[in-house]
Amino acid sequence: MDKRFDEIQELILQLALGNFEHKVTPSESLDEIDAIIAGVNMLGEELKVSQEKQVALFEHAGDAILIFSSTSNKFVDSNKSATELLGFSAEDIRLLSLIDLFPKEEKARMESEITDLKSIGQTHFDTQIETKDGKLTEVSFLAKLLPYGEDEFFQISLRDITESKKVSTRLIKKNAELEKAQKEISELSKFPSE
Repeated sequence: MDKRFDEIQELILQLALGNFEHKVTPSESLDEIDAIIAGVNMLGEELKVSQEKQVALFEHAGDAILIFSSTSNKFVDSNKSATELLGFSAEDIRLLSLIDLFPKEEKARMESEITDLKSIGQTHFDTQIETKDGKLTEVSFLAKLLPYGEDEFFQISLRDITESKKVSTRLIKKNAELEKAQKEISELSKFPSE
């Protein structure tokens, strides 16, 4: 009987470590302990499927997602979109602090934003980040506290808005030109004899 309890204990330990492949086979007697083993095996399968879904959501998100630890002041994880946007490998990203993403002239201002983030738990703004090759990229920056790790981890989502900023700037310029033309037409129509 002690052997079966040891097997169950090892199974639970392996599941807690994320090894969802570890299984314990039921004995031929199919007693209550075997029912527990079968239940824990099913729980392991459910955890495995859940983990696969979460990884797929993280990896295939359109936004660049980075997980930031406020304790170490470094990134602890990033998805493929983040490595593509920033130009750094996943390993290199883990060596960066949040402030390292911003251009030199923005670093001081961003330090206060980061301090505020730790106290309020969520922030959203548009800004520029600097890629590995020094290129400035317009992004929508969203940071929010994750519900685990005792207020240590934040999800940083970056969405490249460079093209939409260009379109917006062109539209503003065109709108100003249109308003100027309307004003000129309006002034001409006031004095048709001139």
